[in-house]
Amino acid sequence: MWVWSKSSGTLLGCADCVRPGSGGRFLLPEPTPGYRLSALRAETDCLGTRGEECPDMGSTYHSLHYHWVCSTKERRPFIRPEWRPRLHEYLGGTVRGLEGVPLKVGGVQDPVHALIGLKPTHCLSDFVRELKKATSVWAAAQHERAFEWQEGYSLFTVSASLRETVSRYIEHQEEHHRKRSFKEELKALLARHGVNYDPKYLL
Repeated sequence: MWVWSKSSGTLLGCADCVRPGSGGRFLLPEPTPGYRLSALRAETDCLGTRGEECPDMGSTYHSLHYHWVCSTKERRPFIRPEWRPRLHEYLGGTVRGLEGVPLKVGGVQDPVHALIGLKPTHCLSDFVRELKKATSVWAAAQHERAFEWQEGYSLFTVSASLRETVSRYIEHQEEHHRKRSFKEELKALLARHGVNYDPKYLL
């Protein structure tokens, strides 16, 4: 864990090297630009307070990917084909604006699915709140005045080995929904990820 100065924002060293009372605060290091999200690395050597490289601090890596699923309020079929691609593009741009990586976005008339890469510093609830707020305001202003997202949402972690599988699943949403409803789809996703739920609050 790195320790950063509260006043200057500069790196003081690692948690093992910095003396108590030095005014630091614990934060994960910022990723180095140019690395893929699946293997971001912070290339900062710890010199601590001793002016020596800390033997206990290695590089930091992370692979944080999420499958986000959200429906329109009351599952109303707001997302019509003529503007659906623009919504998906706007959603992807919003993810980038929130410092995430939109790997795939898809959906049909009521639910939307997105495969998103995030940093360790992201707060998931804050990220999703801002994503829903920005896209609902845009959709209401540009296409459907009554547009709103449902209050809740579903969010599942995705391992590196399953990213391509989830991406293809999102890409072929229209095909999937010819065979089963969103409710059936969501129940299957919750069961696959071991999520308990009360059926009366499912949607």
